[in-house]
Amino acid sequence: MMRTFFIAMAAIGVLIASCKSKKEMNNLKVRNDSIASMKASAAKDSAMFAANGGTRLNVSFYSPGNGINHAAVKMLDSFWDEYKSPTPGGVALYINYWGKEGEVDYCFITNGLNKQHADSLVSTIKDLLKDQDRINYSEFTNCNKGR
Repeated sequence: MMRTFFIAMAAIGVLIASCKSKKEMNNLKVRNDSIASMKASAAKDSAMFAANGGTRLNVSFYSPGNGINHAAVKMLDSFWDEYKSPTPGGVALYINYWGKEGEVDYCFITNGLNKQHADSLVSTIKDLLKDQDRINYSEFTNCNKGR
């Protein structure tokens, strides 16, 4: 009788454990589906963002503790002064200051350009600054808000 009781209790315990396990597996599946859905949505949003107002190129001048590369900033400013006049309205530039040592982001939005011209602008800017230090580039991103 006691043996039957222990076997029954063990069977009930296994049944309860398996039910909990199935619930956990279902929750895990829901989480995985949610993550996949979020990734797909983010990719779609990223493509729409780039097509409708995203920053095509973000040039970030950062400081590791000794200030930003002011020469590179001047190079980019000079380039922009020459570039913007022949292409009015094709590219918007937003400059966001965000750090205590002069850190700044130059955000180029190229909605007024076709893909070929936008790609050309990006490669020209990267070529212009290729030998400079303390610069990070990101493409198809949001422009930081600054201070």
